[in-house]
Amino acid sequence: MKRPGDSGFPEQLAIGARNETADRDRNVRQAARIEGAAHRSGEFNVRTRQDAQSDHIRLLGDGDVSDLVRLVAYTDEDDLETLFAQHPCKYAGAPVVSVQTHLGDNYSPPVSRRLASTHADYDLGNSSVLVYSQRSQFFKAHWRRASNTYPRDRKILMTALDDLASLLRSWVKPDETVEQAAKKTTSSRLPIPAFYAGPANDRPGSFPFGRGITERMYHDELWVMGMYSGYVSPKETNTRFRNLLAAGQTGLSIALDLPTQIGVDSDDPLAAGEVGKVGVPLNSVEDMLALLDGLPLHQVRQMRSTANAIGPIFAAFVIVALEELAIDPAVFRLFLQNDPLKEFSSRGTWIFPPGPSARFAVDAIEYFAKHHPTWQPIQFCGYHVRDTGGTAVQEVAVATANGIAYLDEAERRGVEIAGIAPSLFLFLSSSVDIFEEAAKFRAARRLWARLLHERYGVPKEKAAIKIFSYTLGGALAAHEPQNNIVRVAYEALGAVLGGVQTLATSSWDEAHSLPSEEAAHLALRTQQILAHETGVTKVVDPLAGSYYVEALTRRLENEITRYAVTLLEHGGAIRVIESGFLTQELADAAYRDYQEVCEGERLIVGVNFKPSNQPMPENLPFAVPPGTAEEAIGRLQQVRMRRNAQRWRVALDGLCSAAREGRNTVPALLEATRARATIGEITETLATVFGRHDSSVEYGAPLRESGAPR
Repeated sequence: MKRPGDSGFPEQLAIGARNETADRDRNVRQAARIEGAAHRSGEFNVRTRQDAQSDHIRLLGDGDVSDLVRLVAYTDEDDLETLFAQHPCKYAGAPVVSVQTHLGDNYSPPVSRRLASTHADYDLGNSSVLVYSQRSQFFKAHWRRASNTYPRDRKILMTALDDLASLLRSWVKPDETVEQAAKKTTSSRLPIPAFYAGPANDRPGSFPFGRGITERMYHDELWVMGMYSGYVSPKETNTRFRNLLAAGQTGLSIALDLPTQIGVDSDDPLAAGEVGKVGVPLNSVEDMLALLDGLPLHQVRQMRSTANAIGPIFAAFVIVALEELAIDPAVFRLFLQNDPLKEFSSRGTWIFPPGPSARFAVDAIEYFAKHHPTWQPIQFCGYHVRDTGGTAVQEVAVATANGIAYLDEAERRGVEIAGIAPSLFLFLSSSVDIFEEAAKFRAARRLWARLLHERYGVPKEKAAIKIFSYTLGGALAAHEPQNNIVRVAYEALGAVLGGVQTLATSSWDEAHSLPSEEAAHLALRTQQILAHETGVTKVVDPLAGSYYVEALTRRLENEITRYAVTLLEHGGAIRVIESGFLTQELADAAYRDYQEVCEGERLIVGVNFKPSNQPMPENLPFAVPPGTAEEAIGRLQQVRMRRNAQRWRVALDGLCSAAREGRNTVPALLEATRARATIGEITETLATVFGRHDSSVEYGAPLRESGAPR
């Protein structure tokens, strides 16, 4: 027979009452045992089955939460009074913290002097008593230290429920006054303000904008939700865009096939096997017209694309298409990526050498500033640096160094940076380290606010740079690929906590194939659930004031600034490309990351942590639908047959002259586009002046440029 102090004897009592008639005789005899023991020692403890349903009363003793006491006892008030009159409680003063009642259907109502238990077969010895009288609704207790079972005495409160209520009421503090307009509430309908104020200069919408670019952020407008889409042909891409817009997407992101990205026509031998494979082929403005045909552009807050080396050419295609569709450019917002410098160290879709590439990109900045001031002419891209293997610090620092190169050239041409500052964007990744990512976005805004204000003279109130974020594709795993659904959701959470203005979410199947339509739909739903169900948008900068996040933000800002200084000391954005310094730095960072995974220092669930025997998805070579290239080439040939050859020739000659003379090329690009010049013809014309990047040069060797300097 077990006694208190024996191994396994629980620090609890439980006296159960059950309805079964067959148990009652045995239970009455057991009750007599209990009563006799109680009269001998003044204490009793009865153990029931572990799975008995019970009231749970959590007791506070000596300032700490004590054992969970399981009680299922019901008796008469008179019996309680008699029992406790004979055996007064030794200890009192600790409050009952909470009471939760869990009663099953098979418990009887209180019965007089009947303490029934399913298995009360323990010798009572020296232990404890706790009895609940339901009719009089009060708690009484007697507790005594039982040999070695309890490490110290427990203080138990004998109080009525109204005393308990008074005690709990004394803990309630006055609610903070919520004075800001348009109050939101939590799911419990607790009112909350738009933001929580910090020091006078530390509030959303104030310089240096670490807490957000506006005071109300997502209260006024959610981020732009856009999915990176483009496939096979303009017609197929148009259909996918319609489906995504119908599902609530608010931005279009046009994925271009590789021949288009490097300025090659679909019938060029270099394009063989790549037409329509990773995006849509755009050979001329006719393809742009087919892509936009019938789309409800009034629903589109932003249209962007991965046009980098061809950024101004893509812009010309869009502008002419809008002209011919009779759409006012003022009601349309084009968002160019237009950052060719990061192509040399990261993506690889370069055309011209770094110097001419940067100047060509600035043509779009200059032209937009004069003719389309509400359009976004460039994104300073760090995403691809991160996806190449760079760190969060390198990501922002490289984007910053590149941004300085573009803005310095724009300022040299007379562009007022204060005038274009509201249209500037950083393009950054969001990986799975939620707090570092949120802190990174905050740090990037702070750094850029100071840079715009102190270097370029932008007034403080206009020095808030916007951020476009894409969940990091490099963080997705091909093993157990459905785990990527969770990864993408966390990545998106980090971006929103960091206050981004545009967000694209990866599809879970990207690690082993092009995104399926179902996976792309789920990626959009991930953003919508985040926006409308989680409550994360109810308060601006909800991480503000966190010791960890605030310290991490400061540390990241310092480290990013230091690395940007390193790049400048090595000659700046263009020179670190030409010398090979940046490429080597990113390769080293990627190798360190790879080593950490191989050695188990960084865990990836399903890859190097608890990998399953689940076979990897069959990674079949992706094949575009039959006839894709032939269809694109057929459209291209029709354009060449129908165009006015003389107008076409004059337009290309004018483009060559503009490039050679150092003039802005966009007006000439528009004329060439109207004359139905193809992307390959336009690119080749520019290359006669700018030269082509030679990727075979070794680190430190000069890059080839041809033609007159600009």
